[in-house]
Amino acid sequence: MPVYAHFGVASAWLIDLRAHTLEAYALEGDVWQEIGRFAGIAAARRGGDDQPG
Repeated sequence: MPVYAHFGVASAWLIDLRAHTLEAYALEGDVWQEIGRFAGIAAARRGGDDQPG
């Protein structure tokens, strides 16, 4: 994901439709940190104080 970082993309989701998985990453400095991993039929949501519900 170096190209994303180069252009200022701060987060990325990698989705595998066949495996039914989602991996979420956030760019911290120059390192991608995994912030979530979901599999199967699960609710995936990144919460924060600025988000409703």
